[in-house]
Amino acid sequence: METKIKINHLSRIWTIDKYIIKQYNPQFDINWNADMPTEQDAKRILLEKFRIWKSPSNPVELNSSNLELLTDNLIQELEQVWKTKLKDKLDFEIMTKNNYLFKLNILAGEVNSLCGFGRLYDSPPTLFMSPYHGKVLIPERFLVRVVKGNQHKDPYNSLFSSDFKVEELEWDKPFLESVLCETIVQCLFRQERCEWKEDYVRTMKALGPDKKLKTEIIKDVLVQYTREKLTTDNHKDWSLYTVADKLHSVWDKRNKQICYLGLLELAKEYPLNRIALIDEIYLINKGIGGIHFFTEYPSYQEKNL
Repeated sequence: METKIKINHLSRIWTIDKYIIKQYNPQFDINWNADMPTEQDAKRILLEKFRIWKSPSNPVELNSSNLELLTDNLIQELEQVWKTKLKDKLDFEIMTKNNYLFKLNILAGEVNSLCGFGRLYDSPPTLFMSPYHGKVLIPERFLVRVVKGNQHKDPYNSLFSSDFKVEELEWDKPFLESVLCETIVQCLFRQERCEWKEDYVRTMKALGPDKKLKTEIIKDVLVQYTREKLTTDNHKDWSLYTVADKLHSVWDKRNKQICYLGLLELAKEYPLNRIALIDEIYLINKGIGGIHFFTEYPSYQEKNL
């Protein structure tokens, strides 16, 4: 029997985003009366994010002591929100700029060879988590892509240029907390779905690259939803970062928008650790969505809400 869920209009997403932006700055320069974000709104949000990156109001020097304190506090919060516990302790490793990209591609390459598909990185992600290794790599300073030369005078275009260099910046504490939150949620997601350590490779080989990408949408949307929950409850200083990242995690593709709207409805009835078992949220017709549990999944018989 097909499970059906309500899918609200896209304006519901922007209503949530405006509420979060208002926590950051009630006078922020966007069209507050609009039902949907404009390209100019998105550009202003991203440029403000770049500005804070360059001049953080709460810079923090990352070391093992403050990393442990930050992660311990976040794990406690996230376990309450998800109504579950991390089943395996996470292994965090702080790395220098030069070692970071090299090490993460070694780990990624090992997983790719075991799964039979995957990719390597030509620029460093903010953080890197490998479910197979149970490991999180963190650069000791924040690494950001910067366009080379003067080909783009507008920093907004640095998002889309393939001609870039990597620069080191100070970590802004709210940003560091928010990306640590994202990484811990990814770990919760993998562990709840039995996609951790050796089970990760077993599951990815069974799903294949196309269906793996569909489950990545659920993961990304759950990460975003959880960040929003913590932002509005306890971490208002994450607000700008949370909305800026949502432009990529939700707004950039229609299937992500449908997944997010479906998640909003499911979260009224089910805890996040159960929603994480879903493989796909899709649109049936206007205003109505459905959910899939992929039969290729090794523990398919055990997956339900």
